[in-house]
Amino acid sequence: MKKIFAMILVLAMMLSLAACGGSPAPATTPASNSTPTPTATNAPDDSSVSYRVAIVQQMDHSSLDEIRLAIEAELDKLAAGKGIEISYTEFNGQNDQTMLNQIGAQ
Repeated sequence: MKKIFAMILVLAMMLSLAACGGSPAPATTPASNSTPTPTATNAPDDSSVSYRVAIVQQMDHSSLDEIRLAIEAELDKLAAGKGIEISYTEFNGQNDQTMLNQIGAQ
C-alpha cells in the first residue's frame, strides 16, 4: 500500500512540473505597452517631451547609490541626445518591507 501511495505522489509531482515546460509566450511588438508614455510639457509644439522616472532603492548602500547615479547619468546622456527631459523621483525603502510595499503601491 505504501508503494502505491508513493507512486501516486511521484506521478503527481511529475505532472506538476510538466505544467512548467510550456512553449514560450509570443514576443510583443515594439508598439506595445513596453515603452513609457511621454507627457507633453506646457510648450505648444510637440518637440519638447518630458518623462517622469521613479527610482526605488531598497536601502542606503554605497554600491546601490553608485548604480543609481550611473543609471541617471546614462539616461541624462541619452535624453540630451534625443532632446527630451527626464525628471527623477527617488524613493528609499530603508530595508523595510512595509515601506517598500507602500512605495510600490504609489
